[in-house]
Amino acid sequence: MMHAVIALACLVALPGQAPAPAASAPRPAAGSAIVTPVFAERTCRVTRPRNIARARMSAVDAQVSNVAFGTAFALRVDGRVLLVTAAHVVALPERIESIAARDGTQYDTSDGETKIERGPSRVRVGGISARPTRMLVDEALDVALLELDPADLQSLGLEPLASGPVARDAEVKLWGFPAVPRRAADGKPMASAPSASQTSQRTDVTDVRESEVVCAPLNGVETRGGFSGGPVVTAGGTAAGMIMRSTTETTRCRAMPAIAQLAGSFDARATKVP
Repeated sequence: MMHAVIALACLVALPGQAPAPAASAPRPAAGSAIVTPVFAERTCRVTRPRNIARARMSAVDAQVSNVAFGTAFALRVDGRVLLVTAAHVVALPERIESIAARDGTQYDTSDGETKIERGPSRVRVGGISARPTRMLVDEALDVALLELDPADLQSLGLEPLASGPVARDAEVKLWGFPAVPRRAADGKPMASAPSASQTSQRTDVTDVRESEVVCAPLNGVETRGGFSGGPVVTAGGTAAGMIMRSTTETTRCRAMPAIAQLAGSFDARATKVP
């Protein structure tokens, strides 16, 4: 699976104070979109010089794309709406050692000859392929905040969620676009793709920490890639956290107080997206 697998997060806790919950937090309207897919794509140039001593080997010179995907949701904070997703979904690694082409061909640098050079990158949100105007990525928290043009944000049809507390043993829903494995006509594995529709799965909160909400694993297995960045939604319709990673034992989620604190510094720290 590509970079969007949930297990890629590298986490450092950051304390934050929880904002007072809204008096009447809005519940997602029936039939509205809770989440939207988010993609990061980088064009890479793969080169492999011809080796005269191995004349049968053809030179490789191809343009392929390194793609990660996950989930984003709209968060209402301090009178504005920002999209929240996981940093590891949009922050593709600077060093690329292997890459899979769309046809399933795998290239890697372990042979000492193949070279993978980074090219332009972009972030897209939802089916309308909107691009953020500004973005704040905090890799330590594994949180990225995206600002969209108001018209693009409205086109997504998302129901903005408010931040809210959650207690241990509470039943919650995890929302996302889980990864769907794909195979070529010849049966060769291809890069996974997000499911065509948003999905929610019920689970229980097993622990609430200063900057994390820990949930039970989903169906006893690792949460599938693509859920990264999705919200933990309480029975009251508020967001209690953002999904980071899952194992067969726990599903770790960034708690909303830390995300809200990061959102408070958005104007000062966000950078324009070229």
